[in-house]
Amino acid sequence: MKDIIKVQRELKKPANIFYSEKLTEKFMSMFPKESQFISQEGDNLGERTSQAFRISLQDYKFTVMVGSDLPHLTVRILQSAFEALEQHDVVLGPAHDGGYYLIGLKQFIPDLFTGINWGSSEVFRQTIERVHSLGLSYRPS
Repeated sequence: MKDIIKVQRELKKPANIFYSEKLTEKFMSMFPKESQFISQEGDNLGERTSQAFRISLQDYKFTVMVGSDLPHLTVRILQSAFEALEQHDVVLGPAHDGGYYLIGLKQFIPDLFTGINWGSSEVFRQTIERVHSLGLSYRPS
């Protein structure tokens, strides 16, 4: 968690922090003051991610989401994802386990998060297939 706090501070952009466990006041105070803390809702990762995009895209032109345990995440990776959203609908950063560590959208696309075998090694491949079937443009991050 400390890694993402460091990167978010360096990025100097407001953030919605979606959490599944109760965050302590200590961790909450480490984020910039304009950060909003929102409890995750949903039965699986797809439902929780969809809910987070629905909420975030009401306030922001672009939204990039990452997990909280990413020691190799840099400000440059996030900046590149935001830049890619200027010309693409979806940005995905593939993970070694077959999922993805980053996803960015410029519009809420609930169908992007249905029919995916969450927690499997097929998540990234199935998401790319869904991107293509929905006629969306995509760029890897």
